[in-house]
Amino acid sequence: MKNFFESAKKQIFLGVDQVKQIAGLKHAPEDPNFLNHWEQLQDLELASINLYKSLSDLINSTQKLCDTSVTTASTLSSGFDVDDTPYYQKSQQSTAFYTDCRDYVKDKLWNDINEKCLMPLSDYMQKITDLKKIAEKRKKNRILIEAAVQLKEEDEVTRRQEKLSRLTQTYIDGVEALSAQKTPLFVSVFNEHQFCMRSFIEHAKSGSGIFANDV
Repeated sequence: MKNFFESAKKQIFLGVDQVKQIAGLKHAPEDPNFLNHWEQLQDLELASINLYKSLSDLINSTQKLCDTSVTTASTLSSGFDVDDTPYYQKSQQSTAFYTDCRDYVKDKLWNDINEKCLMPLSDYMQKITDLKKIAEKRKKNRILIEAAVQLKEEDEVTRRQEKLSRLTQTYIDGVEALSAQKTPLFVSVFNEHQFCMRSFIEHAKSGSGIFANDV
């Protein structure tokens, strides 16, 4: 029963604090060092999200281009009769070429980009999410410290201040670690992206002889 009332009291204070913030009545000073690292984490999150989205858009657009190319080539080929030499044969080769490119993107390029670029970025963003959860716990703990001060619960104040220090340090250390990891991660993603796209282009070029103007 005691735990129930303690939990209920905590939720009441958290709810009151939220109302104060909405009403503009909450102006508790924040640790400048924490705020600095909070801003750093926002920048890291935005950069990683933008890169992840760009890579996802690239692979999806490439897949759509190949799909459309196959459809277009097939439609063109269907307009020729078998006796329409050499246009029927050339159109069949064109369809086969675009089909091969489509399959390469689906079976090879997408898997490589996902494994070597998107997954490392996803893992990085998960670490950012974990730190944001710590920041939220820290925020709630600060509110409960203020509540304990108002209620003159000295032991509770001491306990929660110690917890606040631990959460703050964990958060700051985590942000600094992610900041140090950002450039190496982005360099790796850049290099892998370049290699994957170059491999795709070289694969496509190997069958580009069908575009020779000999018909």
